[in-house]
Amino acid sequence: MKSNGIRKTVAGLFAAFAFSIVFMLFTRCWCTDEGMTWQKGSEDLVWGRILQMQQGEENPGGFLARYIPVGDYGYMEQAFLENATGQNGFYTHQSGLQGTIFGVVNKALYAMGISPQRRLSLLRFGNASMFVTCMVLICWWLFKKMGITAALLAFSCVLLAPFSQLSMSNLYWVTWTLALPFAVSAYLCDWIERRKKVSVIALVTISATILLRCLCGFEFVSAVMIAVELPFVLEFLQADKANRRFWFQQMVLLGIMVLAAFGLALLIWMLQEYLYRGDWELVKQDMLMTVAKRTGAFQSSLEIDEIYAESLQAGRWEVLWKYLTTPVYMQSITILNMVIAAVVSLFPVCLLEKRMNNKMLLTRKQLRYLGMALVSVLAPASWYVLASAHSWIHTGINEILWLFPTIPLLLGSIGSNISVMEMIIEGKRYDLG
Repeated sequence: MKSNGIRKTVAGLFAAFAFSIVFMLFTRCWCTDEGMTWQKGSEDLVWGRILQMQQGEENPGGFLARYIPVGDYGYMEQAFLENATGQNGFYTHQSGLQGTIFGVVNKALYAMGISPQRRLSLLRFGNASMFVTCMVLICWWLFKKMGITAALLAFSCVLLAPFSQLSMSNLYWVTWTLALPFAVSAYLCDWIERRKKVSVIALVTISATILLRCLCGFEFVSAVMIAVELPFVLEFLQADKANRRFWFQQMVLLGIMVLAAFGLALLIWMLQEYLYRGDWELVKQDMLMTVAKRTGAFQSSLEIDEIYAESLQAGRWEVLWKYLTTPVYMQSITILNMVIAAVVSLFPVCLLEKRMNNKMLLTRKQLRYLGMALVSVLAPASWYVLASAHSWIHTGINEILWLFPTIPLLLGSIGSNISVMEMIIEGKRYDLG
């Protein structure tokens, strides 16, 4: 990438971040009453790690932490505000990178003499700003592909999809790490398309975002791994026959690198476990139990708690149908509703274009956008099926997956179809590039 291109990229990222800060200050979407209390129990694990690092306490392996005995939800946040101490307990079911990152930032703010309450707000605000920035970047990409109506409709999910405001500031779930892989993939895929050749650097960079997500939690990993392929799916659908093989190869290469990133994250987690436990057999048991409770794998050789054993009895397709038919937008619209709307909104484009007798070029282009949006449904669906037990228990969390990026893509497809209909009716020229 030339220096001029790097400057434009940095300027674009700065503009997206600045817009996000202004947007959050104006709408206060990052600090709703519901968002400040959502998933406080999970967030306690991060506050535990932050407080631990602030006080210089030992943490073999660098895992997330809390104090024992475990108190009511939010007790570690209160301990942080009071700079309290206690007996450490560790959460070993993930690497906990987010706790370490926020712990480093907090130590810097602590050294500056900033009060605990102010530091708490700054950490949450910064975390939420990363989420909104990622959504801005995704919607800007949609604007370049599908137009302003598609981009604005897609961005509306920041305010109108309840789980967006609920989750954006939460320090445990760090939802921006779910949005980042698709955003990075979208722009680097465009870069590959302009260069017309393979870029190992681009594919490795995309894979690094998967590694980042896995180190902040293996939850939803299959969804983000599929999501990074979506821009390449679009290029494959848009390519002529001579170039489809190239884009198929890119998808395969990216898939291999993404799996390698996942494997590296597993290795890092395993080493952390060994640093903490010092016994490979205990490491094996803990890792297998973590997987078993979520997916049902290895359950025959392990003693699983009753609540998890019951969740494993839920039918996988029953779980998937539940998530397809639960309202996720404007409190009443489901993903199934959006899929139907995206498909139906293409029919008028097709009918109107038939009257123009121009070889259905507009319809074909819109059909490719719809194809990418429909394939995006497979990303969250993969987690609901593969980790059906986790999804059956965590119904108050797992709906956030539709945001990354199924809801924006479906809304974008609908908005793009509306724009094209309007242009056909008004007789305007439309870019068929």
